[in-house]
Amino acid sequence: MAVVNDILRGTRSRYDKNGLKQVTRIITVSELTGTSFITIESSAITAASLVIGNAHPDIDNMYLKDIRVELISTKEARIQATYFRGTLSTTNFEVVGSVTSRRIQKDKNGNLMELTTPSGVTDTVDSYVAETIKLMPQTVVKIMKTGIYSSASSAVSDSKQYTGYINSDSFLGGSSGNWLCTMFSISDSGPDNAWVQTSVCQYNPDGWDIELSYRMSDGRVSATQDSNSQKTFEIYGETSFSGLD
Repeated sequence: MAVVNDILRGTRSRYDKNGLKQVTRIITVSELTGTSFITIESSAITAASLVIGNAHPDIDNMYLKDIRVELISTKEARIQATYFRGTLSTTNFEVVGSVTSRRIQKDKNGNLMELTTPSGVTDTVDSYVAETIKLMPQTVVKIMKTGIYSSASSAVSDSKQYTGYINSDSFLGGSSGNWLCTMFSISDSGPDNAWVQTSVCQYNPDGWDIELSYRMSDGRVSATQDSNSQKTFEIYGETSFSGLD
């Protein structure tokens, strides 16, 4: 059975303007077995209970980002386990104002754009609601963070959690339901072996629910609607965006 000896925790440290940023643990593992250097190194890492993304055993807010193994013999290995300060830290924040087209039936005051049949004209209806295309102002934010992920599967899980969902709680000054995550990506090409998380969210001041109205056989929308012919539908799932900002 492998024997683990944690020689000294924090044998090498790095500081920046915010204080301690990085520490390295030196660990030796003996009584190893294996038929190749790969299996021996793998068994050393397993014996030392090292998993990328795990917290430092003694220092708060430090997470394992890099493991280096040196074989001393076929039965003994020396490990350098480097920990990084913070799980995620914002490195870039970009805001872009834009417009997007949307079909509307109401004016800026929320009144239906109702048209009535002209005097002296006979039609199948007396009035209907007109529709037009409006360029709606929307803000798009791009948030880039650097940090670490314990595995590719956790990155995929986060992508599934955010992409195509709206915020269930307040986010960047907006109420719940105002922000839609349109893109989420994870790349392991960041500095110091860190991952880069990029998310793009789009703000809609009216929210992302849609209102549908019954249309007559000629395609026009009747100016008279009831609770069954005119409804608001929720079409996007909701999730907390606390992991994005």
